[in-house]
Amino acid sequence: MIDFFVKGGFMMVPMIFVSVAAVGFMIERGLALRRDKVLPPEVLQGLNDFQKNGNKEKLKRSCEATPSALSRLLVCSLEHSSQSRKENQDAVETQARKEVILLEKWLVFLEITVGIARAPCME
Repeated sequence: MIDFFVKGGFMMVPMIFVSVAAVGFMIERGLALRRDKVLPPEVLQGLNDFQKNGNKEKLKRSCEATPSALSRLLVCSLEHSSQSRKENQDAVETQARKEVILLEKWLVFLEITVGIARAPCME
């Protein structure tokens, strides 16, 4: 194994650092994107209750108590519910774009790492 790193030369040092960082980012994203983090059961229960009974206050309380991508989208929709359907839709779409950016954090680093790793070696 050591012989492998010696043959790789000086480029093995940055490759080790990048590999460790990539594994760290994969673990972090794996933990952050768990179903219960993105779609908390409390918020889903509040949404289900809202669909049955129309209880906006209970839905808003459950969203504020459990911050997540879904809860921020629902709060945005509730805050714009007095506006027209089009304005509400635009506000939720804007918020959804922000949430996607947060959910995709560090994925660009992983994409670049994979792209470099897949590049053909020059001999």
